[in-house]
Amino acid sequence: LFKSHHCVILVLGYDFQELTEGIFLSIENLFLCSVLLNFCASTVKMELKKAAGMSDAALAGAISGGLTRALLSPVDVIKIRFQLQLEPIQRHNVISKYSGIRQAVKMIYTEEGLAALWKGHVPAQILSIIYGGVQFATFETTRKAVVNLYPSIGDNAVYTSALNTWCGSLAGISATCTCHPFDVIRTRLVGQGEPKMYRGITHAVVQMYKESGIRTFYKGLVPTLTQIGPYMGLQFGIYTTSVALWKRLSGETKRNSTVLFLAGMLSGLCSKLAVLPFDLVKKRLQVVGFHDARIPFGRTQVYPGMIRCFLIVYREEGFLGFYKGASVALIKVSKLLTILKYTV
Repeated sequence: LFKSHHCVILVLGYDFQELTEGIFLSIENLFLCSVLLNFCASTVKMELKKAAGMSDAALAGAISGGLTRALLSPVDVIKIRFQLQLEPIQRHNVISKYSGIRQAVKMIYTEEGLAALWKGHVPAQILSIIYGGVQFATFETTRKAVVNLYPSIGDNAVYTSALNTWCGSLAGISATCTCHPFDVIRTRLVGQGEPKMYRGITHAVVQMYKESGIRTFYKGLVPTLTQIGPYMGLQFGIYTTSVALWKRLSGETKRNSTVLFLAGMLSGLCSKLAVLPFDLVKKRLQVVGFHDARIPFGRTQVYPGMIRCFLIVYREEGFLGFYKGASVALIKVSKLLTILKYTV
């Protein structure tokens, strides 16, 4: 456990020092930060597995995941701000609130203070914890029930793979529906400037319920559910295809960590880019009815639904409008969570 604690200290010192100098969110710095965090997390989990047991390793994974989310919370804030901005994100664009990553960090720090880079962090942590629990419980329960009904399914590799994919999709849908209200709250807390419309989570929940009842907490749910299937399919498909192609070309049959690393990164990047338009539409729908808090950031737009939102974004912002915040979103992919999922 103590073999990698200096790595955490290094990340903490590096992270906040760069942040105070106004250059924390450069692509190179964040990539290094995320790689170091995941290296630390995997090392801690391996050491605990050796020293104690799986329960301690699970606890270490939860703690390391929470630490990673806390340190990279500014990435989420910048990404969401970019996605909600209707004006183009271009350097030297006088009509845009945010024109680039460094400029956005500097402006948020100047106008709202350092704590603004951690807006929405609490509901994001709650979302992460509940999502993981619901997803795991649903997957295990569903898979066990199917295997009990059809015991022979475990003897067929193709059926087993299909079962895992189906149970994984169902688990993802269940977890998304359960945790979506926290995502909406997080988006709105991040999307508001100063003075704040919501003073905190409790105040946000009360005001959002007054807005249009329980439906407010499920705005943007349709595009969220729509992207689950393509995301999982692309991620799994690209990963397995890449590994199989390498084995065929190289002739090797042994497990190669480097190949798994690259295949995991490729599948994560491609699947994330493919569904990013749905993520942007989700964010835009989540702030419908929240326009008073968005006025200081520029133009606002009312979207009647998912399809109309896609059409309006394409008409007014072009195809690249769907990829606002893409560079920041890919930093999160570089955390290598996809790779760890297949290699740990």
